[in-house]
Amino acid sequence: MASVDRDETKVSSQTSVEMPVSPIIAEAVVRQMEFYLGRANLPTDYFLSQHMDGEFWVRIEVLAGFPKMMRFGLTAEQIGQVVGERSSQLEVDAENLIVRPKYLVEEKQKSV
Repeated sequence: MASVDRDETKVSSQTSVEMPVSPIIAEAVVRQMEFYLGRANLPTDYFLSQHMDGEFWVRIEVLAGFPKMMRFGLTAEQIGQVVGERSSQLEVDAENLIVRPKYLVEEKQKSV
């Protein structure tokens, strides 16, 4: 299982002022991210599971590189911000760099 090193995670910064994300795009981004990290997809997604660390975190830049996510035209940081603000199913770290599904964390806590 791959580890997520927060210090090595880079988010490309743009020198221009970023436009706000439209609500329609934001909802589509959240839906897509919740699908990728959801109960129906994640158990069979070898690629994503290999990019998760022991605490179920995955770098948002990994997901941002998926073709369906690239169509939104957002940076990994923008995706993290949108998901952190709007998703009830996903948890995003304070720097908007990594994300994890809440259900896996809850299931792990119940089994301890």
